[in-house]
Amino acid sequence: MTGVILMGGKSRRFGQDKVMATIGDKPLIEHVIEAIAPLMEDIILIGPARPGMRGVRRVDDLIPDCGPMGGIYTALKTVQTTFCFVFAADMPTINAGLVGYMRGLARTQDVIVPVWSGGFEPLHAIYNRTVLAVIEPLVLEKKLRIDRFFDQVAVEKVPESVLRRYGEPRELFANINTPQDLGRVKRP
Repeated sequence: MTGVILMGGKSRRFGQDKVMATIGDKPLIEHVIEAIAPLMEDIILIGPARPGMRGVRRVDDLIPDCGPMGGIYTALKTVQTTFCFVFAADMPTINAGLVGYMRGLARTQDVIVPVWSGGFEPLHAIYNRTVLAVIEPLVLEKKLRIDRFFDQVAVEKVPESVLRRYGEPRELFANINTPQDLGRVKRP
């Protein structure tokens, strides 16, 4: 399984490139990399290069301006492993226990995705390379809502009752949208 970190975003609400904004003494992206490194065989970053970033393989989006769906598409076209565990670069509160639980579910499903009262968490989900045939036409047609294809593939939903074993979903999936959010993020 390859850990994929999507780091495309425009950071409009943040006002600057949030991927390189710091929490403590490290850029946000470094927190995400460090959190998943012990949990994945390989890590790949999807998105534009940033100054000072070295040591992790990075790939530009194969089809620019397609948001997270384009990033998932790029990952699935690029990796050699059967599964990609997709993480967002602006969601640093990764829980190792939850990641391990979800990895344990990966067998033949096409997608393994948390779902709670806040909805699906498609940027903390596992995608099988088998979904490439389904999402490629959507990306080419610019139909970019990730859950648009869930009814066409085998989806295993990780329910809120399971998520709560690992923490409060609002904290498990907290993302950074504004500079004020940096101070509110609790690291597990």
